[in-house]
Amino acid sequence: MKKILRNSIILLFAGAIAGTLLLTVSFMLPVRAEMYQQSMATLESEGWYPAMPVLSASQDTYFHSYLPGVLDGGTDRIMIDTALDTMGAGNPLYRAMDMYSTYIGHGYSYYWHGYVCILRPLMLFFDYGEIRIINSALQLLLVFVVTYLIYRKKNRIYAGIFLTSYFLLMPTAVGYSLQFSWVFYISMFGCLLILKYGDRLSRPDRMVYLFLGLGMCTGFLDLLTYPLYTWAVPLLWWIVTDKSCTDKVRRVIATGFSWIAGYGGLWFLKWCLGTLILKRNILESAMSEVFLRSGLEEVQGSGLSYRLEALMNNWKHYSYKLYLLILGVWLVYFAARSVTGGFRKSSNASALALTGSSAAVWYLVLANHTAGHHFFTYRIWGIAVLAVLLLAAESIDTTECILRWKQVGVWACLGCLAVFFSLFSKEDLFVLNGQCESVLLELQEGVQFKTEFVPTFSEINQLNLGLDTQSQEGRYEITLCRNGTVLDQKSVHMAEVGEHNFYSFEVDWQLERSVTYELIIEAQGNEKPAYLLMTIPEEMPLVELKNASLNDQTVYAQPICAIMYRKLPEKKNLLFIAMTWTWILFAIYLTGYSVMPDRISKKQRKDA
Repeated sequence: MKKILRNSIILLFAGAIAGTLLLTVSFMLPVRAEMYQQSMATLESEGWYPAMPVLSASQDTYFHSYLPGVLDGGTDRIMIDTALDTMGAGNPLYRAMDMYSTYIGHGYSYYWHGYVCILRPLMLFFDYGEIRIINSALQLLLVFVVTYLIYRKKNRIYAGIFLTSYFLLMPTAVGYSLQFSWVFYISMFGCLLILKYGDRLSRPDRMVYLFLGLGMCTGFLDLLTYPLYTWAVPLLWWIVTDKSCTDKVRRVIATGFSWIAGYGGLWFLKWCLGTLILKRNILESAMSEVFLRSGLEEVQGSGLSYRLEALMNNWKHYSYKLYLLILGVWLVYFAARSVTGGFRKSSNASALALTGSSAAVWYLVLANHTAGHHFFTYRIWGIAVLAVLLLAAESIDTTECILRWKQVGVWACLGCLAVFFSLFSKEDLFVLNGQCESVLLELQEGVQFKTEFVPTFSEINQLNLGLDTQSQEGRYEITLCRNGTVLDQKSVHMAEVGEHNFYSFEVDWQLERSVTYELIIEAQGNEKPAYLLMTIPEEMPLVELKNASLNDQTVYAQPICAIMYRKLPEKKNLLFIAMTWTWILFAIYLTGYSVMPDRISKKQRKDA
């Protein structure tokens, strides 16, 4: 154990030194300005967050969408700007630690930005569009090789499971986005090593070094996309292909700590090196970011409800109809095979379940990050999906083909429970008029703005209003009334608002649908003008907001507003929720079936 620990520390420091040297040498290479210009022109034409498979110009339309093919053009732009470093001045070692970008300044100095070692040489010959073509082709080649090795090691079912996990990444988006590619390459190379040299790597110390290296590579290249993938996916394929290890749960835990040590340890060394070389406290800013993203600070993302919401928001991406179809086909296949072949105990069940559950842990711990960036962090759920599919493949007996009524009963119970849980599910519906052009309406002290409010659904848990003020004193008073009776009142301090702010606050309103309420907004105690953001006259897109007035004078516009309803799922979403619960219950049943001791018959007990 001491030897493994000593060697791991040596590898960490060697990795930090090698990474620093690679980046320093990279910044000694020349830069071709035309490659930078052509690459930026491509990104400018697409906008910051376009969506695949059809690329269309978009500034941020798809950032919070649940489309699976959203590209992170904004981060790709930062990567290219950082790699080509058009300023081109200064000590290469300093630039390697600083990683200045014209878009974010020194804000990302706590990342390694190891991709610079790849992009800077490549962009001597190719622009961004050409790199996309190379990237997509290379990824397809890797997938073909890994699929072939899995087929040779196992069978076509496991090869199909691997292709399913690849498809759930949305290959077109991964191939066209540099931001999503680094984790893919690291995880695929990890799979190749496991599948090709698994027998040699099965020793505990070699497994520790392998996953330490995968974690280090992830910390060096990735900008916090879906990093856990580089640990879990190679490990899952090791679990189902290795036949020599008798305690895979312990190995899962050991490799997990090893990967964390490589991932977090290399980052920590960058913070220390950056602080020493740049002579500014990178360590402090990095730790502040860690506390923020993990929810250890008292900010949004620190409560349990927010963490659970982050978990669910990422899973919603799998309601995409193609994903739903693929997972549904697999569910039907395993159900059909189990009722004719039965279940069998899998010695890998506990290890698969433990690895698969790591995805949920990641979302819960890093809720602040995964909630806001779910358009790419949703891929972490692919770990759980792959684990459950492998668990099902390991637990279905295909040696016989006889109808087994016991298994029919099991599936009937799972289906009934899934429907039962689905009927108690609720989903959020966000309606807003914030995309409209807005104008300012001044709220003088003592003047009330009133608007009729007719909720479409009964439960509301969040209200957002467009507010604007430079005042540091005073407050906005938001009151909900019905027939003159005050039902709830919220107070917003103007010092918290600022200019053109879409201010959000939590509510717990249980209202009656299609009943008219009054929403009253006032400004009190302000020393500078306070405004309410309004739609332009005659534009009233929210059906919930009706007649409005300012001190009984009619206003032909709506306040800029967003409402978050909590409601029963629509019928089209109930199928997705029911299938999700079926998969969860199926995985729990298979794990329990495998770990429970065999039942001993009366005759066996008597003989014993």
